[in-house]
Amino acid sequence: MAIEFDSVEYSAPGFVNTTTYAHTVSDLLSSPCMFVHTNAVIGGTNVIVCTYGGDAFTQLGTQNFIDGGNRQVQEVWYLAGPSTGLNNVVVTWSGGGELTVTSIVWDGVDRDNPIRVPVLSAQNSGVGNTLNVVLASQVGDLCVDFLSVKNVNGPDGVPAAGQTLRTSLQSNEVANSNRHRDNSSDELGATAVTMSWTFANLTAAGLIGVPLRAAAADRGRATKYFFPFWDANPKLFDANGKIVDPSDILVDEWVEAEGLALPTAENPDSFIEDPSRSKIIEVSATQSSARIKTNKNQFAETLVSRVAAGS
Repeated sequence: MAIEFDSVEYSAPGFVNTTTYAHTVSDLLSSPCMFVHTNAVIGGTNVIVCTYGGDAFTQLGTQNFIDGGNRQVQEVWYLAGPSTGLNNVVVTWSGGGELTVTSIVWDGVDRDNPIRVPVLSAQNSGVGNTLNVVLASQVGDLCVDFLSVKNVNGPDGVPAAGQTLRTSLQSNEVANSNRHRDNSSDELGATAVTMSWTFANLTAAGLIGVPLRAAAADRGRATKYFFPFWDANPKLFDANGKIVDPSDILVDEWVEAEGLALPTAENPDSFIEDPSRSKIIEVSATQSSARIKTNKNQFAETLVSRVAAGS
């Protein structure tokens, strides 16, 4: 299952001990994971708790970087399988400066083990105009990063080629030249992925990189029906190999093709290597034949004839 960006929401930056704002997680997502990126400036201290719909996030990483004696703290938190619908992100921290908060949702992330090894850049003041992390990931993963830059009214950081910019938030604070920007991006996973940024007017920065592990394809419920298209006299079988009468076929079940010949309008002789499953959404059947509509194009309308027991 491919990991895909879904949505982002921002808090209103402010000098508060608690910030609350709404973020909607669609119930159409298959395996969402929400991340919260926080940054505190002017001697800010750490987040105490972070929740979404009352569910607590897990802290993934925290990073301090200092310029001119002013400590900035950026943190990344995550919640696999967040509640769906409109819920509040609530972040409470110990105060001391302005707090910015961004929440981001990606879909298709493994719920049980969503994160591979995260990498925090060890950066401080005087880092130059580039910043990068190298992530160990795999094909099928998605690498994401979270960047906080103190660059005093400067532009967004520019992600390297291959990275897609996902978020951009600037703090309101201008006193003592402490304005900062927060960004994030993502890039397809590989054995080793370098995520890099360039920026102007930089005085201090921090970068946290996170490889996301993709969820395995959801196979749904146990396969109920088998369609051996390679058979000159095709029959319907259940998972135990017993012939099924077409009139007993049920909607809302899962099907699998044996023989792997999946006729389509574009290529009536097409074959695939592995059995494909599809959900039955409509059945028109008699004891001698069955017309079955499913939710995949290659099974859009499959006619199985002479499938009654004894045929």
